[in-house]
Amino acid sequence: MTEVIVKHHAHALHRWPHAPAHCAYLRNSHRHTFTYVVHLEVKHDDRDVEFHYLQNWISDWIISDWQEWSCEHIAEALRNAAMRRWPDRRCTTEVWEDDECGAIVDG
Repeated sequence: MTEVIVKHHAHALHRWPHAPAHCAYLRNSHRHTFTYVVHLEVKHDDRDVEFHYLQNWISDWIISDWQEWSCEHIAEALRNAAMRRWPDRRCTTEVWEDDECGAIVDG
């Protein structure tokens, strides 16, 4: 299988209202640079899905303020949207906070 991989960075605010006491500071709204990564299967090796198109699609899909969404939740929603746009392809998504902590949804 061959896949293209695209990253997109965007700033957003979010919070974890039910954070445990040892990280209670996460209950307040705080800013991150989120990195969105999409690995998308391609059917041939002549740019089946154009990198820039995929990157622009991610940018258009992004919600500016994630509120209470976790990286796992965002990655799942991104994968679901990509699968609707490009059905019958393998797709893996990643969402990272400040390129340090993140989640991967594989499928």
